[in-house]
Order: sequence, then structure tokens, then C-alpha cells
Amino acid sequence: LGALLMAIGHVVLGASEIHPSFLYLSLAIIVCGYGLFKSNVSCLLGELYEPTDPRRDGGFSLMYAAGNVGSIIAPIACGYAQEEYSWAMGFGLAAVGMIAGLVIFLCGNRHFTHTRGVNKKVLRATNFLLPNWGWLLVLLVATPALITILFWKEWSVYALIVATIIGLGVLAKIYRKAENQKQRKELGLIVTLTFFSMLFWAFAQQGGSSISLYIDRFVNRDMFGYTVPTAMFQSINAFAVMLCGVFLAWVVKESVAGNRTVRIWGKFALGLGLMSAGFCILTLSARWSAMYGHSSLPLMVLGLAVMGF
Repeated sequence: LGALLMAIGHVVLGASEIHPSFLYLSLAIIVCGYGLFKSNVSCLLGELYEPTDPRRDGGFSLMYAAGNVGSIIAPIACGYAQEEYSWAMGFGLAAVGMIAGLVIFLCGNRHFTHTRGVNKKVLRATNFLLPNWGWLLVLLVATPALITILFWKEWSVYALIVATIIGLGVLAKIYRKAENQKQRKELGLIVTLTFFSMLFWAFAQQGGSSISLYIDRFVNRDMFGYTVPTAMFQSINAFAVMLCGVFLAWVVKESVAGNRTVRIWGKFALGLGLMSAGFCILTLSARWSAMYGHSSLPLMVLGLAVMGF
């Protein structure tokens, strides 16, 4: 369902050339689709391993690396289609890729027969006049509409503030209901790691916004007489992530064989350190462009690659 919503969202995004309102609607559909897709894929992979299986980290690293194969191909293909034809063609190609991935997933669904299926009894249970599956349908329609209105009316900042306050309230309630000190300690660890994870992704997601704008305006993108489309630079980060993911999976495998493990704090520190190093390189690139009017292509590539690692 999430993959299908993302495909529909990209098709609607291609229609934003017709009317600007399609832009907000398409982003809302993609956001909902991504939320359904990303969380459930991670949970499905988690069910393939026992909770104490030391190979879990390696499995997630491989999934992350494999997902970035598409992240390498998509910016190159869609960026070229947009540059040579139109925005609609680029977004349409992204929708085709999403459908292709969905078909591959459905064809391989037989490998997940031992995982827990849909709890049909819970779906059919009635709450507030409607069965739960009916409320799911209402949410699928109402959520994109609500997000569209928030974007359109520029209320998104206020909505995020309200959502943050509600989220903190829910966390406080869960913490108060903890039965013992061990549960409180584990909840504190989860909140701390979530905070650092939010910081990491806030910086990482700049690649599709502020960094892309900087590349488009201040980086010399000419290479052998060809101007590299800005979208293609997204493949650099994905390629670095793929290489690093394969390497980390191998490290985990060797660590398990030698009864050695890397603490989760060390992994977080390494990730944030490399992200910081990448932004330091981008800072040098920004100073270069301030002095000479534009920055060099190799320096930008190096910064994005380090961020990917």
C-alpha cells in the first residue's frame, strides 16, 4: 500500500505543471506512502531474525545498501529525463520504478511465509461506529487532505509544533507507566538515541534541499563538455552508503565470528562524526564559491561521499 501511494504521488507530482495545488497534494500522498512503506519494511526485516540474533545489524546494513542501488540509478535516470524532456517525465519514471519494486516484492512474498500475517480479527473489530479497516480507509483519505491544507495555508510549522508537544506528552505518559527502573532506563536510552537520530537525518536530508540548491547555483557542473544535472549528485551519497553498508555487514559478520561486538553508542558516534566531516568539506566548498564565484566539482563530490559513509 505504501509503495502504491508513493507511485500515485509521483504521478500527481508530474501534474503539478498543470496547477500548483497538485504539488501539495502529491507531497502529502508521498509522505503517507513513505510512512507506510519504510516502517513496515523495517519491521518485516526484523521478523526474519530472532531478537538476540547478532546478525540483525548486518541484515539491516545490507537492506540499507541494497535500497541505495535504486537511489543510485533513480537520480541519474530521472534527472536525465527531467533535463532532456520535462519534469512530468522525470516524476513519471520515478513512479514506474516504484511499481517495478512493488512487483518484485510481491513476487518474492513467498519468502516471508513464516512472519506474522495481518490480524484480521483486529481489523474487523468495531470502534466508534466503524470497523478498524474502515478507520484505516478514512485515515488514508483524510491524512493527505489534511497535510495538503497545512502546506497550502502555510500552517505546517504550527502543525509541527503541536505534533511535537503531543509526541512529548505521549512519551511522558509511557515513561510514567514504566513498571520498574530497568524499563525507565531503556526508555531513556531510546529517547536519547532517537534525539541523535533526528539530528543525523535532519542533516542528511539537506541533500535534497539546501545542498541541491547550492550545487545548482554555485558549483561548476561542467564535465568533459557536459553539464551534469543537479539531481544526479544524489547518486554520490547513495553510492557511498551502499559501499559502506556492504563493508559494515562484513564487519558485523566477522565480529560475530570472533565474539566481538560494537556498542550502539559507537555506531552513532561514528555516523555523526562522518556526517560532521562531510559538512566541514562542504564548508570549504562554500568558502571557495564565496571567493571565486563557484566551487569545484571534485570537492563537492568528496563532501557528499564522506556524508554517505
